[in-house]
Amino acid sequence: MQETLSVGGLVKHPVTMWRAREVLGRISRVEDFVCLEGWMRPQQHWSGYRLEDLLNLAVPLAPYVEVASGTFVAVFAVSEVKGSNILLADTCNGQLLEAERGGPWRLVAPGRECFFSVKAVDRITVVATRSGETARRLALARIGRLDPDSAPSSSEEPTVG
Repeated sequence: MQETLSVGGLVKHPVTMWRAREVLGRISRVEDFVCLEGWMRPQQHWSGYRLEDLLNLAVPLAPYVEVASGTFVAVFAVSEVKGSNILLADTCNGQLLEAERGGPWRLVAPGRECFFSVKAVDRITVVATRSGETARRLALARIGRLDPDSAPSSSEEPTVG
């Protein structure tokens, strides 16, 4: 259910989407959606809430945020989210997102590879390390470009800003 999604983990103030929707302004973005499989859907009209605004309400106490759906986890540095157009959307082209389109909540990350567009987001968690990321590996394995059991790549650890 839409209202049960929350921003938690290493935060000062855990925030439910129910509460966030009461205090945050809804925003809209028009973006082309390009998939690694080679197809594109031009001019998609997304509407929802900026991930940056959600994190500002929660006050992160660690440098990373995981946006996940089951075992599919995309990780962003909190500093990377600041000033970005990353959106937690609940509508596309004027319609509430249904499950087959990634609803009730879908992460829309313009300018990033499509695997950062997490469908059916079920949790947003601020964490200390980037170790839980699976999105890239699972997406590439799905289209036959990578072994799903291969080790994830490592990256530098930023500090909380």
